[in-house]
Amino acid sequence: MAASLTASGLVMPASQSAAGDVNTLDDYEEGSFTATMTGTTGAPSASCTSSAWYTKIGNLIFFNIRRFSAINVNGASGSVKITGLPFSTGTSWCTSSLSCYRFEMAQDGNTVFEGYADYMIGLESHDDAVWTDWGIAADGNGRYMAITGIYHIP
Repeated sequence: MAASLTASGLVMPASQSAAGDVNTLDDYEEGSFTATMTGTTGAPSASCTSSAWYTKIGNLIFFNIRRFSAINVNGASGSVKITGLPFSTGTSWCTSSLSCYRFEMAQDGNTVFEGYADYMIGLESHDDAVWTDWGIAADGNGRYMAITGIYHIP
């Protein structure tokens, strides 16, 4: 089924109808997902989840993880890892639109997320040159974090 123009707008088919022309927009979707924060080598003692939404336009995914509230990362180890992304990708990608409040970060540091298939791992830099894994070992609870980003799927 092809897209159709109605009085209420452009209606895309429920499932992708791949067009032979690369200049044809043939896929659009909006939805929600649940993001989970954990550590790469150990999960926190309490689950850290957040409601999130996405918009898929062609092969681009725009997402917003609303807010991990009052995060308690006691017991977690390794780097910050976010799972539950709505679509998987076989290539690595980065997103740098990050909003943090009271999460364990250096005041002069920069943070991005690097994506791998269906999860992403936080990276940080304190000198704008060397990027290292962003350790999840924070001291207790009461942390907040929201993430907005874009990634490409093959």
